[in-house]
Amino acid sequence: MITANQCLTATRVDIDTLASLNEQWQALAGDCFMQHPAWILSAFQHYHLKQPSVDCSPHAALRVQDSSGQLNGCGLWFRQQSHGLNWWKLAGSGAICSDYVTVPAIQGRETEVGIALAEWFQTQPSGLLGWPTAIEIEGHLQTCPLWQSFVSSLEHAGWASDCVEVEGARKLDLPNDWTTYETLLHKSRRRKARKAIKLIQQNKFCHRVARCSGAIQQAWPDFIRLHQKRRQYLNQPGCFSEPDFEIFLRKATLELAEQGSAWMSIVQHSNGQPLAMLLMFDSGRHAFMYQSGIDTDCLQDEPGHLVNAATIQYCIEKGIETFDFLRGDEPYKRGWLANRHALYRTRLFAPGWTGRGIASAIKLRRSILSWRKAETCQIDLQDED
Repeated sequence: MITANQCLTATRVDIDTLASLNEQWQALAGDCFMQHPAWILSAFQHYHLKQPSVDCSPHAALRVQDSSGQLNGCGLWFRQQSHGLNWWKLAGSGAICSDYVTVPAIQGRETEVGIALAEWFQTQPSGLLGWPTAIEIEGHLQTCPLWQSFVSSLEHAGWASDCVEVEGARKLDLPNDWTTYETLLHKSRRRKARKAIKLIQQNKFCHRVARCSGAIQQAWPDFIRLHQKRRQYLNQPGCFSEPDFEIFLRKATLELAEQGSAWMSIVQHSNGQPLAMLLMFDSGRHAFMYQSGIDTDCLQDEPGHLVNAATIQYCIEKGIETFDFLRGDEPYKRGWLANRHALYRTRLFAPGWTGRGIASAIKLRRSILSWRKAETCQIDLQDED
């Protein structure tokens, strides 16, 4: 079992107490906007608590401190009933909200924070956790030391675990200048990128950035319209079909914009009508592309290439080091030279035959599905022969 070098203790506090640690929390969150209190609290209050089968009362705002009282980590968990289990999930986790899911922690002390959180779950009565109990962490990096120690500690205590890759996040390391970046692109993408920049330089289209909260709020209806238009073109409902999601994202975005961490990249027609828009977040060194929207009535203008090229060029000129497309394995991201980072979903089941049985059943089902998929592929190959 992994043991902590210095005793850390996780204690349950109320939401207001956790929110009052805003400045310390922001310092722990570091470069990732998805760990900032503005994002997590908005996700919890305006999205997670509105989802079916989420219990509003038994949530866990956990504060991790050392013996001197210094904050070493903090996390906000909620309980959701599904398939006969009481699932504990981290606020901000899941495909809708966050990638690189973790608990904000002091750099270098992630392992100890993970142990303290695991010990808290081990010592809670079933009346709080619910029975049977399970924990789900979706969208995390497998190499995260906090989750490694968290899972290892619970496994040592008899919890059964299951970990599976869900999707990949795509991140681009930016060079110092646009010309260098252009030369690295494959010739077909290089041609499209050069064309996009040239059209903007010739004023055929206009690129602008909305950084203040007022400008973002003014552009918000167009952003929703273009995002939904693109999703509906693909026969998908789109995130904004859920009113709770729109409330969560708008509130978090405007609050982060007040801190200088949220902005919109907008490509417009010469008449001022928006053609494509990206919702961006950054920490000064790293830029994150959270969502996009394009006018599907103007696909002949290649709005995706226009807005991506213009935004990447803008980030390079601002000295930003990485451009993160976040979750999703869409082929276009690879074309912009973004490298894949696998994201995982880990599930843990409380000690006992029920937890072990569920974990075994999940693994067996996945093995059967993989076998059937392999068999289908083999049959298809034989048919081609």
